[in-house]
Amino acid sequence: MATITVLETRQTTTSGTDGGYVFDAVPVCTDTRKIETNGFETIYLPGFQVIEGQSANAPASEMTITQASQGLPRVANSDGKLGLDDSIYILYVISGAK
Repeated sequence: MATITVLETRQTTTSGTDGGYVFDAVPVCTDTRKIETNGFETIYLPGFQVIEGQSANAPASEMTITQASQGLPRVANSDGKLGLDDSIYILYVISGAK
């Protein structure tokens, strides 16, 4: 789960486990979203347009790992991003296959 903040209005919400989140009563504007979660680099999504009466989806973004948590293996390809290949590597390590 992550904390998402609209910088211009200082509204904050928390994402669900699927990454989805909702803001109620955001004024019509173009804003910047700040996304933060433990162990990952904070990202900013500028130019997010809020249109009256409409729902919108935030663009997909990749969050970069800032530091490895104790007990977790390194990422598989050393690119600093946790991707599918890294997840498979971690599952191999946890299962004892590697």
